[in-house]
Amino acid sequence: MPAAIDPQPHRAFSDTFLASIASVCPNAMFDLELRDGKVADEERLLTRLLANGQETEAVRVWNDRRQLVTSRRLAKRSGFDQAAAAMAALGWPVAVRPSGGTTVVHRPGVINISVIHVSRSLPDHRQGFDRLCEIMVEAARPMGIELSVGRLANAYCEGSHDIGWQCRKVAGTSALYRHKSGFHGCLYHASLVLYGNCAADVDAISRFERWLGLPAQYQAADHASLFDAYSQLGDCRPDHSTRLLPFL
Repeated sequence: MPAAIDPQPHRAFSDTFLASIASVCPNAMFDLELRDGKVADEERLLTRLLANGQETEAVRVWNDRRQLVTSRRLAKRSGFDQAAAAMAALGWPVAVRPSGGTTVVHRPGVINISVIHVSRSLPDHRQGFDRLCEIMVEAARPMGIELSVGRLANAYCEGSHDIGWQCRKVAGTSALYRHKSGFHGCLYHASLVLYGNCAADVDAISRFERWLGLPAQYQAADHASLFDAYSQLGDCRPDHSTRLLPFL
């Protein structure tokens, strides 16, 4: 049985990273109270901002309970209900999100970052993804962590804007588009692994997607957490002895 993870260094690390996000995005909304239904809040927020009929950008930073979160496309596959029930019995209930992509993990140690952009002009999706990725890259840099953006092989929820560290995936991204009354609304979303057991995450996602008939040939060695990257810095770590914000 694996040793329990000491929560203290991870707690301090999480606090520091969230404070760094707040520095990068002073207007970001932090939604860190654990409750049910937080995945559905994404679409509700996009719908509400679209209904306002104003150009705007909103950034939401949020956590979630332990569960797998998959796309509506995969939820339509044959055998979904049986696969979801089997994963729930293993301690991984399955939620369905409105955005694209495949399956990701939500749990303590994973932080979700969402950028919602509403405008009259047609959206530039590359620019929207770039904005989302920039937040994570810029927030990690003061902690001595250099992240990359681009497609990463053998990783779950693979896409053109994967966030990586030394060719290992730490975050996946997806998007949702809506249109109403002459306004275009786009939700760009990422699930970033701050700490925890990446191998267990990969195993859970692989089991679920194989039950759906997908190959799911993901490799644990091709995934990492942000804390893994920070731990590798050794004596080169920046001094974060004082927590900037008590978020978690």
